[in-house]
Amino acid sequence: MVVYLCNIFLILLWGAFLVYYKPNKRKKALFCTVASFQWTLISGLRGLSVGADTLNYRRSFNAIGTYSWSKVFHAFFEVYFRGRAVEDISENTLYKDPGYAVFVKFVHIFTDNYQVYLLIVAAILFISLGYFVYKHSQDAVFSYILFSCLFSGFYAVTGIRQTLATALIVFIGYSLIQDKKFVKFVIVAALAFILHKSSIIFAFFYFLSKIKVNWKYVAAVLAALAVTLTAGAPFILRIGQMFGYERDEVYESTPYVYLVLMTLMAVAAVIFAKRVQAADPKRGKELNAVLLAGALTALTVVDQSMMRVQQYYALFLMLAIPSMLQCLEKRFRWIVTLLGEGALIALMMQNHPQYVFFWQESHLL
Repeated sequence: MVVYLCNIFLILLWGAFLVYYKPNKRKKALFCTVASFQWTLISGLRGLSVGADTLNYRRSFNAIGTYSWSKVFHAFFEVYFRGRAVEDISENTLYKDPGYAVFVKFVHIFTDNYQVYLLIVAAILFISLGYFVYKHSQDAVFSYILFSCLFSGFYAVTGIRQTLATALIVFIGYSLIQDKKFVKFVIVAALAFILHKSSIIFAFFYFLSKIKVNWKYVAAVLAALAVTLTAGAPFILRIGQMFGYERDEVYESTPYVYLVLMTLMAVAAVIFAKRVQAADPKRGKELNAVLLAGALTALTVVDQSMMRVQQYYALFLMLAIPSMLQCLEKRFRWIVTLLGEGALIALMMQNHPQYVFFWQESHLL
C-alpha cells in the first residue's frame, strides 16, 4: 500500500503546483503527463501476485506466443464470421475475444517478455486516460485521485482485455461522441469489441448521451431498471453471460459500499443536472453516464459480475464530480474537494491494497 500512497502524495504535490497554482493548459498537460507516467510505471512493473488475473494473463501471453499466425486468425474468423462459441474453458485463450489474441501475437513480434508487455498495456491505458482527463476534466487532480482510489484496482492491475477495450471505447471514444464523429466511433467501438465484447454496452452511449438529464429521463431509467430486476436473476445472469462474464472470484460478495456510493452519485447527478447543463450543455453527458452507472450498479445485488459492465459508465465520475463541484461557491468548493479526496484515500486504505514490484517475487512462475 505504501507505493499507492506515495503515488497519491506525488499526484497531490504536482497538482498543487501545476493545476491549482496559476493554472493554464500547458501546466495541465504536464500534470496529466507526469501522473500518467507514474501510473504506467506502477502498473507495468507490478509483480505477478498484484491483481487477480496478472499470473493468468502471463500464461495466455506465453501460450499465444507459441501459436502460428494462421491459428490465431483462424480462431478470429471462426468466432466473428461463423459464430463459433467457446466449448471448453481450455479454449478461452484463442476463442474468447480472439481479437485480444491477435493483439498479443502482434506484440510478440517485438518482445516475448511479459513484463515489457505489461508496460505496453499500461502505456496504452494511461496515455489515453491522460488525454481523457486533460481534454474533459475540470479538476485533473481530483480525477486522478478518484481513479487511483476507486478504479485502479481493476484497470491498472487486473483486467488487461477490458483495460485495452476501455482505453479505446471510453477514453478515446468519448471525444468522438462529443465531436459527433459517428463513423470513427463505430471503428473504435468495433476494435474495442473484439478485445472484450462487454464494451458493446458503452456503444449505446453514443445515442443515449444526446438525452438531457431531466425527471422524465430519470423515470425512464428507473422503469427500465425495475423491469430488469422484476425479470429476476435468470435474466440478469443471462445479460452478464452475453457480455462474457460468468460468476467469478473477482466479486465474491455484493460490494454494498460501492453500491451506496454510486447511488448517491447518481442522485447528485440528477440534482446538479440543470445547473451543469446550463453552464455547458456538453457536460450533461457526464451526468448522464453517472446516472446509467448507478442503474447498472443496482444489478450487482443479483449478479456481482455486472460490476465490470457498469464500470464503463462509472469512470465518468472522474469528469462528473469536478463538474458538479464547479457549481458550488469557491469557498465551499475547496472544502468539499478536500473532504472528497480525503474520503477516497481513506476508502482505498481500508481495502489494504498490496503491491510488490516484479523483481521482488521472481520466484513465481
